[in-house]
Amino acid sequence: DEEAWKKSAEQFPVLNDIAEASRGRFARYFVEAVLKYVAGHRTVSLCTLLDETFDEVCLRMHRGKKFMGDKKG
Repeated sequence: DEEAWKKSAEQFPVLNDIAEASRGRFARYFVEAVLKYVAGHRTVSLCTLLDETFDEVCLRMHRGKKFMGDKKG
């Protein structure tokens, strides 16, 4: 995983910027989603990678905190 992250961050430096500027659960989910996407695709487009990654992070954050499940959220 570390080698895949290094390769992805070298190709798209913005990934490292996002991961370093993020905290906690979001940062962990972001890195995991990037690695999952990269592992499943031979060629990677930055726009598609970010779209899929943020979609995955959003779903996991909503499921984890369930803050969208009540009227206050």
